[in-house]
Amino acid sequence: MLSSVALAEPGPNADQQTNNSLSAIPVVGFVTQRFMFTGQYQVKLTRQEMRIDHIADQSSLPMPKRTCHIGIGYATPIMGQTGSGLFELPIFGAEQVTSQWTPASLGDYIAHFSNTPTYNPGPRIVLTLKF
Repeated sequence: MLSSVALAEPGPNADQQTNNSLSAIPVVGFVTQRFMFTGQYQVKLTRQEMRIDHIADQSSLPMPKRTCHIGIGYATPIMGQTGSGLFELPIFGAEQVTSQWTPASLGDYIAHFSNTPTYNPGPRIVLTLKF
């Protein structure tokens, strides 16, 4: 019995620019490079929700400064009426309520996906305070 092992070449580092056709399109290239494929993220998964915090490159709101933030959001039902999604764009954030608040960077966002329905879909102001 013969077996073979395929070794994959390592991909480009996150700080290296890749040559792809999307970056050639002015608006699409900006969106894909700034929001989707760069930066860092943190995922929190519970039985009721999955929360994805995206932190842009050179963000002024790294994770320690995201314990308190104010932003705008949009909630929508997903999977019919059985689940919901909330997309947040932080505007200002701070490490504590009493510390100095910093404006958020372009490319920072938070996405929530929940198995509970939303009864009030639409835009909203979001205030998050963690103690």
